[in-house]
Amino acid sequence: VSGVSTLGVTSFTGAVEFGSDLVFGDNITLRIGSETGGDLRFFHDGSHSRIVDSGTGHLIIQTSELDLMNAAGGEDMLKATENGSVELYYDNSKKFETLGIGATVIGDLKVSENATILGVSTLTTISATEATIGVATVSTFNVTESNLTNVIVSGVTTFTGAVDANDSATI
Repeated sequence: VSGVSTLGVTSFTGAVEFGSDLVFGDNITLRIGSETGGDLRFFHDGSHSRIVDSGTGHLIIQTSELDLMNAAGGEDMLKATENGSVELYYDNSKKFETLGIGATVIGDLKVSENATILGVSTLTTISATEATIGVATVSTFNVTESNLTNVIVSGVTTFTGAVDANDSATI
């Protein structure tokens, strides 16, 4: 059937196929689920494209690989691979990746409060105003403040290079 226009609610039973695009104007909603509100809605409000899940349960996306990209499709923002890594990007540059043994941060990691690192750690450079170090191998410990009052090093710790304690040190 071609060239048919309907007003109001039209019901179909069975599959419906379209030979070209199905076009909705701004503020027209594709509703899936409940007839009154639509448990899942897709629409463009004139400014933003929206996917709204207001039904019960979760919005579940099932895929072996998920890529979220910018609107132009030229920059990665997030990649998730089945049985593999999750990668986060900033301006198309990978900054975080999960691994089978943990995670990798590419670039600086800034922590505004406390950070707890469990297990044996190898730290190539530490810049800190206060630091608590457990079992670690430290190549460079760079104190950025001249008045460092609280550095606690416990457990088996190896410092390579000179250790200078101007006032006192308890070892």
